[in-house]
Amino acid sequence: MGKGQKYNEILTTSYDLFRKYSFNTVGVDRIIQESKVAKQTFYSNFNTKQALIQACIELEYQKIFQDLEYILEQGESIENFEKMKAIIGFFLNLTTIESFNGLLVDKVIIELPLYKKEFSSYFEKFNKKILDILYSSIQDVSFEQKKKLTIIYFYIIKGIINPSSSIGIAQI
Repeated sequence: MGKGQKYNEILTTSYDLFRKYSFNTVGVDRIIQESKVAKQTFYSNFNTKQALIQACIELEYQKIFQDLEYILEQGESIENFEKMKAIIGFFLNLTTIESFNGLLVDKVIIELPLYKKEFSSYFEKFNKKILDILYSSIQDVSFEQKKKLTIIYFYIIKGIINPSSSIGIAQI
Protein backbone atom coordinates (compact mmCIF):
# COMPACT_ATOMS: atom_id res chain seq x y z
CA MET A 1 0.00 0.00 0.00
CA GLY A 2 1.65 3.22 -1.18
CA LYS A 3 1.46 6.26 1.03
CA GLY A 4 1.71 8.97 -1.58
CA GLN A 5 -0.30 12.05 -2.40
CA LYS A 6 -3.48 10.15 -3.32
CA TYR A 7 -3.29 8.13 -0.09
CA ASN A 8 -3.04 11.38 1.88
CA GLU A 9 -5.91 12.98 -0.04
CA ILE A 10 -8.17 10.02 0.68
CA LEU A 11 -7.09 9.87 4.31
CA THR A 12 -7.49 13.60 4.94
CA THR A 13 -10.87 13.77 3.20
CA SER A 14 -12.12 10.70 5.07
CA TYR A 15 -10.84 11.99 8.38
CA ASP A 16 -12.69 15.28 7.91
CA LEU A 17 -15.90 13.54 6.82
CA PHE A 18 -15.82 10.97 9.64
CA ARG A 19 -15.21 13.71 12.21
CA LYS A 20 -18.19 15.70 10.98
CA TYR A 21 -20.60 12.85 10.22
CA SER A 22 -21.10 9.29 11.38
CA PHE A 23 -19.18 6.37 9.91
CA ASN A 24 -22.46 4.91 8.68
CA THR A 25 -23.51 7.99 6.71
CA VAL A 26 -20.19 8.45 4.91
CA GLY A 27 -19.82 5.86 2.18
CA VAL A 28 -16.86 4.95 0.03
CA ASP A 29 -18.47 6.59 -3.03
CA ARG A 30 -18.71 9.93 -1.22
CA ILE A 31 -15.10 9.66 -0.06
CA ILE A 32 -13.99 8.87 -3.62
CA GLN A 33 -15.99 11.80 -5.00
CA GLU A 34 -14.75 14.32 -2.43
CA SER A 35 -11.15 13.04 -2.61
CA LYS A 36 -11.29 13.37 -6.39
CA VAL A 37 -9.72 9.95 -6.93
CA ALA A 38 -10.71 6.95 -8.98
CA LYS A 39 -12.36 3.97 -7.31
CA GLN A 40 -9.38 1.84 -8.27
CA THR A 41 -7.04 4.35 -6.59
CA PHE A 42 -9.13 4.20 -3.42
CA TYR A 43 -9.03 0.41 -3.27
CA SER A 44 -5.33 0.23 -4.12
CA ASN A 45 -4.70 2.35 -1.02
CA PHE A 46 -7.37 0.94 1.30
CA ASN A 47 -8.71 -2.59 0.84
CA THR A 48 -11.84 -1.88 2.89
CA LYS A 49 -13.69 0.95 4.57
CA GLN A 50 -12.64 -0.59 7.89
CA ALA A 51 -8.97 -0.26 6.89
CA LEU A 52 -9.62 3.40 6.08
CA ILE A 53 -11.37 3.95 9.43
CA GLN A 54 -8.40 2.34 11.15
CA ALA A 55 -5.99 4.70 9.35
CA CYS A 56 -8.17 7.69 10.32
CA ILE A 57 -8.16 6.65 13.97
CA GLU A 58 -4.37 6.25 13.86
CA LEU A 59 -4.07 9.71 12.29
CA GLU A 60 -6.27 11.24 14.99
CA TYR A 61 -4.29 9.49 17.74
CA GLN A 62 -1.03 10.78 16.32
CA LYS A 63 -2.34 14.36 15.92
CA ILE A 64 -3.89 14.56 19.38
CA PHE A 65 -0.95 13.20 21.32
CA GLN A 66 1.63 15.08 19.29
CA ASP A 67 -0.22 18.35 20.02
CA LEU A 68 -0.79 17.43 23.65
CA GLU A 69 2.87 16.50 24.21
CA TYR A 70 3.91 19.82 22.67
CA ILE A 71 1.61 21.71 25.04
CA LEU A 72 2.96 19.81 28.04
CA GLU A 73 6.58 20.37 27.01
CA GLN A 74 5.92 24.11 26.90
CA GLY A 75 4.75 24.04 30.50
CA GLU A 76 7.12 21.54 32.11
CA SER A 77 7.69 23.75 35.14
CA ILE A 78 4.08 24.74 35.79
CA GLU A 79 2.13 23.49 38.80
CA ASN A 80 -0.43 20.66 38.85
CA PHE A 81 -3.48 22.86 38.52
CA GLU A 82 -2.02 24.76 35.58
CA LYS A 83 -1.04 21.49 33.84
CA MET A 84 -4.54 20.12 34.28
CA LYS A 85 -5.96 23.40 33.04
CA ALA A 86 -3.76 23.14 29.92
CA ILE A 87 -4.75 19.51 29.28
CA ILE A 88 -8.47 20.14 29.77
CA GLY A 89 -8.19 23.35 27.74
CA PHE A 90 -6.66 21.36 24.90
CA PHE A 91 -9.65 18.97 24.81
CA LEU A 92 -12.11 21.85 25.17
CA ASN A 93 -10.48 23.53 22.18
CA LEU A 94 -10.99 20.36 20.14
CA THR A 95 -14.72 20.66 20.69
CA THR A 96 -14.77 24.18 19.26
CA ILE A 97 -13.65 22.95 15.85
CA GLU A 98 -16.67 23.34 13.57
CA SER A 99 -16.60 19.77 12.34
CA PHE A 100 -16.10 18.23 15.80
CA ASN A 101 -18.63 15.54 16.60
CA GLY A 102 -16.63 13.44 19.04
CA LEU A 103 -13.31 11.67 18.66
CA LEU A 104 -13.20 8.89 16.11
CA VAL A 105 -11.83 6.47 18.67
CA ASP A 106 -15.01 6.92 20.74
CA LYS A 107 -17.40 7.18 17.81
CA VAL A 108 -16.25 3.90 16.25
CA ILE A 109 -17.19 1.94 19.38
CA ILE A 110 -20.62 3.59 19.51
CA GLU A 111 -21.49 3.66 15.81
CA LEU A 112 -20.03 0.36 14.63
CA PRO A 113 -20.86 -2.19 17.32
CA LEU A 114 -20.23 -5.09 14.92
CA TYR A 115 -16.59 -4.00 14.71
CA LYS A 116 -16.21 -3.26 18.43
CA LYS A 117 -13.76 -6.11 18.90
CA GLU A 118 -11.67 -4.97 15.94
CA PHE A 119 -11.43 -1.35 17.14
CA SER A 120 -11.46 -1.79 20.92
CA SER A 121 -7.65 -1.90 21.07
CA TYR A 122 -7.54 1.70 19.76
CA PHE A 123 -10.10 2.76 22.35
CA GLU A 124 -8.08 1.14 25.14
CA LYS A 125 -4.76 2.53 23.82
CA PHE A 126 -6.20 6.05 23.62
CA ASN A 127 -7.69 5.96 27.11
CA LYS A 128 -4.53 4.48 28.62
CA LYS A 129 -2.43 7.22 27.02
CA ILE A 130 -4.71 9.92 28.46
CA LEU A 131 -4.55 8.27 31.89
CA ASP A 132 -0.74 8.03 31.69
CA ILE A 133 -0.41 11.69 30.75
CA LEU A 134 -2.74 12.78 33.53
CA TYR A 135 -1.05 10.57 36.10
CA SER A 136 2.44 11.76 35.20
CA SER A 137 1.29 15.40 35.25
CA ILE A 138 0.10 15.29 38.85
CA GLN A 139 2.88 15.98 41.36
CA ASP A 140 3.29 16.57 45.08
CA VAL A 141 0.30 14.55 46.31
CA SER A 142 -0.01 11.13 47.91
CA PHE A 143 -0.32 8.01 45.77
CA GLU A 144 -4.03 7.65 46.65
CA GLN A 145 -4.76 11.30 45.87
CA LYS A 146 -2.87 10.99 42.59
CA LYS A 147 -4.95 7.98 41.56
CA LYS A 148 -8.21 9.73 42.49
CA LEU A 149 -7.29 12.97 40.74
CA THR A 150 -6.22 11.06 37.63
CA ILE A 151 -9.62 9.33 37.44
CA ILE A 152 -11.53 12.57 38.10
CA TYR A 153 -9.65 14.46 35.38
CA PHE A 154 -10.01 11.50 33.01
CA TYR A 155 -13.80 11.52 33.38
CA ILE A 156 -13.91 15.28 32.93
CA ILE A 157 -12.02 14.92 29.64
CA LYS A 158 -14.16 11.99 28.48
CA GLY A 159 -17.26 14.05 29.25
CA ILE A 160 -15.91 16.91 27.17
CA ILE A 161 -15.00 14.83 24.11
CA ASN A 162 -17.81 12.26 23.98
CA PRO A 163 -19.95 12.48 20.86
CA SER A 164 -23.15 14.25 21.88
CA SER A 165 -25.35 11.50 20.50
CA SER A 166 -23.79 8.97 22.87
CA ILE A 167 -24.80 10.89 25.97
CA GLY A 168 -28.27 11.98 24.98
CA ILE A 169 -27.55 15.65 24.23
CA ALA A 170 -28.59 15.28 20.61
CA GLN A 171 -32.13 14.45 21.73
CA ILE A 172 -32.49 17.56 23.95
